[in-house]
Amino acid sequence: MDSNREWEMKPYLVQRMRRREYGAESRTGVDKVFEMDYMGSAEFEFGALPKSLKQMRDAKDTNVRKRLEIETKQGMQVVFYYGPEESAEFAKALFADHLDNKYGSTHRLKERTEIHDAYFGETNTVAWWDIDHHWVAFKTKKLRNAWEKAL
Repeated sequence: MDSNREWEMKPYLVQRMRRREYGAESRTGVDKVFEMDYMGSAEFEFGALPKSLKQMRDAKDTNVRKRLEIETKQGMQVVFYYGPEESAEFAKALFADHLDNKYGSTHRLKERTEIHDAYFGETNTVAWWDIDHHWVAFKTKKLRNAWEKAL
């Protein structure tokens, strides 16, 4: 892959998500199932999420579901991916880096992912949404299925 294309495909804006526990009855779609973590960056606030969600809905028939197995210092970890085929390897690389390095060593992002904490520590984060490349990754298959159903 040429280096410019690789650079364009690397995640930078990744939205952390938690499973919604309260207030679901008044919400619809993915907001009924998932709660977005406030991350404080303007890119997350001014239409980026709805635009990415629309892209995912439009690509629903072509998006892939993959179980990504990642060997880490602490053993094999599994991530459940949903999105474009061409982004799956970038998602896997991001997770491999952030599972082994709390803040990532090669995949620097706009905000912290909490991927390491979600698998090995304490956090309520259960999913990650690359809003530039329109993919989402989940800790469990059940969560991925809930996202897809809510689309």
